[in-house]
Amino acid sequence: MLSSWLTIDRQAIAHNLQAFRKLLKPQTKLFGVVKSNAYGHGLGILSAVEPLVDGLAVVNVAEGLEIRKRGFKKRVLVLGPFFSHEELLEAQKNNLEIEIVKQEDLTYLRFALPSNLLPPLKVHIKVNTGLNRLGFLPQDLSTILPQLQNNPNIVTQGIFSHLSDAENPASLQTKEQLQSFTEAINSFPESAKNIEKHIAASSATLLFPNSHFDLVRIGISMYGLWPSQETHDAWHAMQPPSSSSTPPSSSSSNLEFRTLRFHSGQALNLELFPALTYQTKIMCIQNVPAGSLVGYGGSYRTRLPSRIATIPVGYYEGLPRSLSNKGKVVTCDKEAPLVGRICMNMAMIDITDIPEATVNSDVTLIGKGISADKQAELAGTISYELLSRIPEHIPRIYS
Repeated sequence: MLSSWLTIDRQAIAHNLQAFRKLLKPQTKLFGVVKSNAYGHGLGILSAVEPLVDGLAVVNVAEGLEIRKRGFKKRVLVLGPFFSHEELLEAQKNNLEIEIVKQEDLTYLRFALPSNLLPPLKVHIKVNTGLNRLGFLPQDLSTILPQLQNNPNIVTQGIFSHLSDAENPASLQTKEQLQSFTEAINSFPESAKNIEKHIAASSATLLFPNSHFDLVRIGISMYGLWPSQETHDAWHAMQPPSSSSTPPSSSSSNLEFRTLRFHSGQALNLELFPALTYQTKIMCIQNVPAGSLVGYGGSYRTRLPSRIATIPVGYYEGLPRSLSNKGKVVTCDKEAPLVGRICMNMAMIDITDIPEATVNSDVTLIGKGISADKQAELAGTISYELLSRIPEHIPRIYS
């Protein structure tokens, strides 16, 4: 019997990808982002994802190699920098597309690749349009492109950037970044006009249709979550009412229902289904009198005689310590508060008002009744962090 486990609904992920595909023009490519162990969901999702994407994006060469080992045949884009000659060779051997972000990358590429021994390495030029994290300045592209085009071991596959405030539909920063990116593209010589252009992740794909260009990169929303409450609200506000729209039923707690208009102007119902459920079991129940202290430091004191249950999940298992005395879980279809300080491998919940809860009762940490967004809000973080920090040793069950 498993003490803690994740259930990953691959059909939900497939549904979410199909929903995003409908937002795009037929020629626009869709890449799913599976970095950081697929945002905590695990790479067991690949079989469901591969038929629905044009490629996948990862954060480093090691992740790309793991995807290739698992039999993924389509394109793989590495969105993080490379650090060694060995990484470049592995990328070239395994047909991974890499990014270049600085002048040192160009210098390294000039000398690192063996001539005519392998197919050319595909590269994407990252442009710093305002995030100021990685990339070349737009005005430097005129000197970068010739260096790449003169190298027979390199194919310039794409040019891309990343938006810093795409969750805000009124963002001047996003408009400025898109303008900077567009101007950079328009400055290309005719010989470079066919290079792929991409800048949109989940938020921009939803809120800025003019950001789609040749390719979009769908990360958090592939897994059924909105990038932020701000994006969710902005999306809803932007959509006209539809007489055919019906709200989700009360039983569809994992459903987000919105109406949108995509490139053809046709109305479309967008449904996102969260794919991940994180569960554990009650391992012990203590009956404690009123006034008892619970956990390290006595940060919680019972006001009444209480039933305190212990679960085998702590911050090592991805339950943030910041949820101490703040977080909620669900057991027997009822909400129970986390009480006391979350420990390294255990946490306590108050089940006084849930008499049907017993040892071995299931407890939901993320899922029906307590969404990743809600749990992240209580922890003072975002769903991205909460999900990606669930360690790989927690078993994933794929349905």
